[in-house]
Amino acid sequence: MKFSEIVNNIYLNKPVLDKIKKSYLKSDPNKLVLRGFLKDNIYQSLYNKLKKQKIGRIKIPDRFSFKKHDLLREVKDLFENKEFKEFLSAITGKEVKKINLEMREYGWKDYTLLHDSETAGKRIEFFFIFAPNWDDFYGGSKIYEKKGKAYVFSPIGNSFCLINKKKDVLGFLQYINNYAGSQSIILVEGWI
Repeated sequence: MKFSEIVNNIYLNKPVLDKIKKSYLKSDPNKLVLRGFLKDNIYQSLYNKLKKQKIGRIKIPDRFSFKKHDLLREVKDLFENKEFKEFLSAITGKEVKKINLEMREYGWKDYTLLHDSETAGKRIEFFFIFAPNWDDFYGGSKIYEKKGKAYVFSPIGNSFCLINKKKDVLGFLQYINNYAGSQSIILVEGWI
């Protein structure tokens, strides 16, 4: 499928894309959230396929706990294609040649912590959220910190988030508590 057949048309509209770019470049650190990013039927179809995957838990207690997914072909096709790279280039003002991707699932007792050895340096990060019926009370927010100021990305399903993570910007995922029950968040995490 073409990128234009998957993404909500509003985000492909040139005047809207120009406003998105302006908003991204104006913020410090550069960041944005695009809600309802994928067309509803595409979002639901991808989510259903992801929930059927067999996944393994990865845990280092003083660093992180999550389940790692294999990248579905459909997810790779969406986030590694030429049109998506052009979309990112249009927002960031930088040519995007290569995208790195991974998928993680976070449920009760999962988290990532700030850790000195985990600093990735300067890069632009994005993540797409699969989280139907999620409540902020469960935790699971993706939080970036810069000089004591926090930037919180709530886990709202079908949201595309982008942040220019400079050396002084650190990120983590808030602990998910027992109120989440069997529910989970699946993140497609990428960087350029």
